[in-house]
Amino acid sequence: MPVMIAIAIAIRLDSPGPVLFRQKRVGARGEEFEMVKFRTMCVDAEERLAQLQRDVGNDVLFKMKNDPRVTRVGRLLRRFSLDELPQLFNVLGGEMSMVGPRHPLLREVEGYEPDAVRRLRVKPGLTGLWAVSGRRV
Repeated sequence: MPVMIAIAIAIRLDSPGPVLFRQKRVGARGEEFEMVKFRTMCVDAEERLAQLQRDVGNDVLFKMKNDPRVTRVGRLLRRFSLDELPQLFNVLGGEMSMVGPRHPLLREVEGYEPDAVRRLRVKPGLTGLWAVSGRRV
């Protein structure tokens, strides 16, 4: 808890807006749940997403190495995966597991190939193979 309190203070001092970021995600059996993370982006990040997707040309799994929407504290939190600490509450609530597949957005699930839907048979995880296999964006 002391680490989470220190992170919350750092986020508040770094940029205006809420400390937590909440977003609807798809979990086991295709059921939606609200995922909670520390906010690492500016508050208008979702509005700026459409323009960035047009500029970069990737609509489904959008990732950008130096995303201009990420705050200074957000870069540090992402580097050490500390932004995901509040997801422990999702684990305690039974919506997620500690290890499992990534928790997709509804628009991502809508674009899944038929064989990819099998990922929804299990609870999404706080961490997964991709995260522990040396991912560093």
